[in-house]
Amino acid sequence: MLLFTNFLNALTISSIIPRRLLLQTGGKHYGIHLRPTLSPQEETDPRFHGEPNSYFPQEDFLWEWSRANKTHWNVTRPGFIIGAVREAAMNIAYGLAIFASMQKELGRDLPFPGEIAAWDVEKNLSSAKLIAYYAEWTVLSDGAAD
Repeated sequence: MLLFTNFLNALTISSIIPRRLLLQTGGKHYGIHLRPTLSPQEETDPRFHGEPNSYFPQEDFLWEWSRANKTHWNVTRPGFIIGAVREAAMNIAYGLAIFASMQKELGRDLPFPGEIAAWDVEKNLSSAKLIAYYAEWTVLSDGAAD
């Protein structure tokens, strides 16, 4: 949080106020990492307060800072991000790839790596490339401000 607030405050001090700021958080806003959530997830859905979440103070500060500096903001909340990104250790694609590689090496079939109930659960996945396109559209579209 301190890194984020220091960054925004430095923009104010240096009189560098962008026309729009985008904060990307994620599905943890809705508690997606702890329980099934509503689908689709909507911006108007309530915050999930089942555990402390660093997203909420960041969003609140961004809204206050934007009002005080007469600029606009956006918050995006993509779901689980998949794709080939070396630095993304939490990427589900790596775990699935390792599991599949081990099964192949052992000469075994590739079973579904979860409980049967997980087979029918909707999973919202996002790709880094589509998130980038969405972020660009979000900050460049006047109707998406705030």
